[in-house]
Amino acid sequence: MLGSSLALLCALSPAPQGAGAERELGARIDGYLRPYLDAGQFAGVVLVARGDEVLFEKAYGAADVRSGAPMRLDTTFRLASLSKTFSGAAVVLLAKREVLTVK
Repeated sequence: MLGSSLALLCALSPAPQGAGAERELGARIDGYLRPYLDAGQFAGVVLVARGDEVLFEKAYGAADVRSGAPMRLDTTFRLASLSKTFSGAAVVLLAKREVLTVK
């Protein structure tokens, strides 16, 4: 089951190139998420980027189940300590690239 408010899509096959690439990528992501959306197991925002280029972004489901307010691209999430994992991964990546040094 995907988290109720946040999902990370990793290891998508390489993004298609050329005309209609965004539409094709969007269709592939929608297809991947469809079973979770239909089962009410996912609501969130998905963003796929390569470098600084955003290849796809879309909001899915409700931001507030009680009111039925839709999820939007600018919906804020309460992540609690989840960001610590990403910060730690970023530090390791920067250290491996020798951009960051430990003193």
